[in-house]
Amino acid sequence: PMEQYLHPLWDALQAKLTQADIDQEVKECALYCFGHMLAVVGDVPAFAKSIDAALMPFVDRLKNEVTRKTALASLKTVCASPLSINLDPALVPAIAHLSSLLNNQSRSFRQICLDVLVALVRKYGPKVDASILNRLLEDCTPYVKDTDLHIADLCMQLITTTLATVPATAPVVAKTCMASVLTLCRSPILQGHTLVSILDFFGHVVDHPQHFPHKQVFTELSDVSPSCQATTSSHTARQILSTLAKCLAQFVVKSPAKTQTDAIKGWLKQLTSASGKEVGGASNMVKVREIELAVLALGETGRLVDLSKHKGALEAFLGLFHSPHEEIRSASAIGLGYATCGAMSTFLKVLVGQIHSSDRSTRSANGAQNTHKTHYLLLTSLREVVAQHHAGTPAPPPAAAAAGGAGEMNGVKSIEQPTLTEHLKPHVNKVLPILVEYASSEEESDRTVVAECLGQILLLDPVAVSPTLAPLFDTDDAKSRTTAVSALRFAAAKQCDIKTLEGLQPQLMRALTDSELMVRKAALQTLNVVCVTRSSTSLLSDVQMQQNLVEQLFKDTQVDQKLIREVDLG
Repeated sequence: PMEQYLHPLWDALQAKLTQADIDQEVKECALYCFGHMLAVVGDVPAFAKSIDAALMPFVDRLKNEVTRKTALASLKTVCASPLSINLDPALVPAIAHLSSLLNNQSRSFRQICLDVLVALVRKYGPKVDASILNRLLEDCTPYVKDTDLHIADLCMQLITTTLATVPATAPVVAKTCMASVLTLCRSPILQGHTLVSILDFFGHVVDHPQHFPHKQVFTELSDVSPSCQATTSSHTARQILSTLAKCLAQFVVKSPAKTQTDAIKGWLKQLTSASGKEVGGASNMVKVREIELAVLALGETGRLVDLSKHKGALEAFLGLFHSPHEEIRSASAIGLGYATCGAMSTFLKVLVGQIHSSDRSTRSANGAQNTHKTHYLLLTSLREVVAQHHAGTPAPPPAAAAAGGAGEMNGVKSIEQPTLTEHLKPHVNKVLPILVEYASSEEESDRTVVAECLGQILLLDPVAVSPTLAPLFDTDDAKSRTTAVSALRFAAAKQCDIKTLEGLQPQLMRALTDSELMVRKAALQTLNVVCVTRSSTSLLSDVQMQQNLVEQLFKDTQVDQKLIREVDLG
């Protein structure tokens, strides 16, 4: 019954799409209307002829410099429609034209073009000739670089979508795009959505071993030479290795069972041979970086699949805690934390036990510097477990789905849980006593890690943590009070629920008048975070509280002669 009304509307729209001597606003409104109508009733057979007749005038509007932005918005509306709409007459000219526009000087316009191209290829890619898409890939590859991460993200989405929907483009992706992607992987500023898009890309190249040989891709991602240049700082190298480890893990997890097993065994062999030893001499930084990458990659892989059944995995991480190289020790702590996320039922128990045993050895040893380092590394691993759960990291996916039937394989068992947060909650009661015990540690580094863990667990399970945290504010030990106050700072920074913070508000305000300077300083730092965090600002909404707070702040601005240190420089 609607056809009698829609036919005249289609005729009117076609007239406006072809008419040149009309107002600009009318042209734009006609384009918007065309896109919305096509998205809603574009699959109705009765309108097929009208739609075909209007498509080429629409392409003309797309090529017109004045109307092309509006036409692009309408085209994206059509691509977002769940309907199966026939755009065959317009697909090739539209994609070819948009591809030629990617070298436009306007960044915003290039962004719009890429966004629409991703939507077009995702929905209509199989209907487009591979030669057209090959040219598109060649045109977008120059923008896969870290000078503009948002544009690089859209280009990576376009490359991955093209590869997934049209497998015939794999040779061009391998020849033209792969080098740029590998270069971008080694950018120290790579992060966010761009990193996610690159990981998605490596998850898809596994499906084309004839163009992306597994051994070759693995070798290229394992090349650490760019991070060993004299001009590369340790922080920059750490960022690069972290990214490469994520890419390697994604590639390995999505690979067939044999490739996955061989990679894990190779990493374990590499780590076992380096355990507690000087790696390649003190000056051979390449060997150190290779071990660092291997341990991070194994940890990232363990975050996605359960390594608990793989013999020697846990021992490999713990063995590197005694390495003479600080970079390797730090990477092993982070890697163990990642791997624990994928094997909570086994690795977490061992991690907690190791912290307890190292504590006993400290009390019985005379020189405990090395033992303290082990303490700190174990607490760092625990912090990474908590941080990964708070980040909402999805639980490890089934390896069988990722590797085309890998499933349970020689020591690697896939696991399925909805979220890691739900997986951590049953273990909170095991973790809390350890954190409380180390809240009064003599080492500030230990207390900082403990405060961060307590703050993040407070977000996950406030019912269990709040009763444990509250007594720390009233203890006689100033270090414990400082740790408790700092835990609130970390919780507030992560958008903690206001009701949770309100329950500990009196203790926080009382800390401002604490007799110990370190506690007052921690309280001020926490309040600074509360003031700038949107979810926590209402914590200080009471007028009387604000007045008392300001009075206390003014008192603390007074010069205290006891806190002034004089140093005689001669």
